[in-house]
Amino acid sequence: MLGAASFNVTTALLVVGALFIVYLRLRNWFDTNVPLIYYGLMVVYTNALDGLLKPWVIYFGVALALLLRFEFMNVQCTRAVKSFELLVLAVIVWQCTAMIFQL
Repeated sequence: MLGAASFNVTTALLVVGALFIVYLRLRNWFDTNVPLIYYGLMVVYTNALDGLLKPWVIYFGVALALLLRFEFMNVQCTRAVKSFELLVLAVIVWQCTAMIFQL
């Protein structure tokens, strides 16, 4: 049975944070620092877990968030970077949900 351990609650909060970032990206709010704060928390959380999450996914998301935050690209390039970041967020949600439910 799924318990309310601090590990599960923290991971669930990070999943909710990822879904909030998806909401921000779908609304085209690129000038906010919330995604960078979220990815900073994910880097700390990933380093604390010692290999349960793939760190290259998180670092790739950080790079994409920085590209979108300091936007200097045309519309097509911005759309492509946003799509890649949504894919990274989907992978993060999948990995965190698999850790909670131990899939």
